[in-house]
Amino acid sequence: MQVTGIPSVRGRIIPGIAIALVVGLLALLAWTLLGPKSDDVAQNGRINAPGVFIPFTNRTAPDFTVTDFNTGKKVSLKDLRGKTVILNFWASWCQPCQTEAPLLSNYEANDAPANVVVIGIAAWDATNDSKTFIQQYNLNYLNGPDSNGHIAIDYGVAGVPETFVVGPDGALEGKFPGAVQSVDQIKTALESISGG
Repeated sequence: MQVTGIPSVRGRIIPGIAIALVVGLLALLAWTLLGPKSDDVAQNGRINAPGVFIPFTNRTAPDFTVTDFNTGKKVSLKDLRGKTVILNFWASWCQPCQTEAPLLSNYEANDAPANVVVIGIAAWDATNDSKTFIQQYNLNYLNGPDSNGHIAIDYGVAGVPETFVVGPDGALEGKFPGAVQSVDQIKTALESISGG
């Protein structure tokens, strides 16, 4: 027997759930509009943002061997022990990589100390496109192919460009997610790490 005038349990739960969903959506909207802006957070170094160097601790850089596009010479990370390596993952089809390439080339030519080596890794890119990119941007540092992405995967590359700093002892010191924005950012990152 049903008593009229008293809502059923189902009739009370469904409106309660609907109200909770509306309140939750309004709270999310308020956070989006009034919460910290991504630029503010990025300036504090708390998120992956272009130009923000993220330091690592207790990580060893995975070894790799690449063949330089220009000279055909094979180079492995292990061969570069004693030097700091700036390891840039890029692809010819990547717009931020096109902006970043001249900056890295300028750094290598004019600012890199003798104990710093820049290496470019063309990840998930066609060989002919990579060679054209190197010529177009007059890249003066070693660049090698990673067309199947094995090296990039070993480093945990989420997307190009990403630039890693490997210390003279082979420690993976940190990375720049996204494009490096200035030579000063590279200099500051190197100053902040041991052996930089």
